[in-house]
Amino acid sequence: MPLFGPIWNLIVSALGWIMNWIYLFLDGIGIPNIGLAIILFTLVTRILLFPTSLKQQKSSRMMQIMQPEIRAVQEKYKNKTDNASMMAQQTEMKAIYEKYGTSMTAGCLPLFLQMPIIFALYRIIMNIPAYVPSVKAVYESVSTAIGGSSAAQSLLDFGKANGNLGLDDPAKYNADAVHNFVIDFLYKLNPAQWAKLPEIFPSATQVIQQAAAKSTEINSFLGLNLSTAPSAYGFTPNIYWLIPILAGLSQWASTLLMQKQTMPTA
Repeated sequence: MPLFGPIWNLIVSALGWIMNWIYLFLDGIGIPNIGLAIILFTLVTRILLFPTSLKQQKSSRMMQIMQPEIRAVQEKYKNKTDNASMMAQQTEMKAIYEKYGTSMTAGCLPLFLQMPIIFALYRIIMNIPAYVPSVKAVYESVSTAIGGSSAAQSLLDFGKANGNLGLDDPAKYNADAVHNFVIDFLYKLNPAQWAKLPEIFPSATQVIQQAAAKSTEINSFLGLNLSTAPSAYGFTPNIYWLIPILAGLSQWASTLLMQKQTMPTA
């Protein structure tokens, strides 16, 4: 665990730098859009993972070729639980793997290498302001205008009244943690919630409205505002329902494809 911590931080920091660079590039060409940045970011990580994905696919195809011989050995020693039979089965299985130049763990190693990057990718996407300073600056301007960390409790009360999750008790956290909470809280606000925020902080109305406009620009993608949760309108049918529906369909299609790829050949 002591070793994994620095490695994990290195992976997250490296991918965070890539995400920040992508956003800065898009901002530089006049498209400061988080949705597009995430797509390009995902594409970059897929390219980085391509060598391990290719190895995993080769291992999967090799397993399909080996399956008839493996099943034959398993059938040969079916219901034989004595030590001699189990040792003989293991020896024959090992010989099959050696014949095809692979091993029982060949398919696991690529996945083991991929998992830290996939988890880091998820962490960055779920906490964009922490890794994209240009995005964080939009919300820091509001944080400063409303009083910084001292506004945490007011934001918490606002969130409870407007359907947004917040920190359970700001008093339990140090100043840095509360500051990060304020930034993350503001980043999660949807347009309707931004419109209500000046009611709580009237002296910061102008800054809030400017940040709200920028937040809308950053989070708008294909006619959707990415900060708006599908549940924001309750049970009233709305376009945001497409997000979980499309996610479910894509997962279903991916599962079918994987099953087809791993289906043993005749």
